[in-house]
Amino acid sequence: MTSIRLEKKTVEFDGRVWEICCNMAVLDELQEAHGGDFSAVMNLPSMQAAAAIFAAMLNDYAEDMGWEIRYTPRQVAKLVPFSALQEMDIIGMFTRAVIPIGVPQAAPESDADPGN
Repeated sequence: MTSIRLEKKTVEFDGRVWEICCNMAVLDELQEAHGGDFSAVMNLPSMQAAAAIFAAMLNDYAEDMGWEIRYTPRQVAKLVPFSALQEMDIIGMFTRAVIPIGVPQAAPESDADPGN
């Protein structure tokens, strides 16, 4: 049997404690922000994608808490170094939320030619 629990992380950001996750509301916000084209999020440069995903996670939690605050990806990019987004594994949380359980992820391709 497969457990289907949301991956959650507690982070401190902008003077508050947040419990972030990549749920369907977050995925919906990302899709809406990119004209309904969900694949557009996955095609963004890493820094832009991480900022967009983190902003959507923050906005979802703020809404749940009744906080009158929203963040744009640009605001997040100005407030959080990319290294912190990497340390929080924001892209990984997103990837694990959209790739079905049990589906192997493709290994990165190497530029080296093993035949030579």
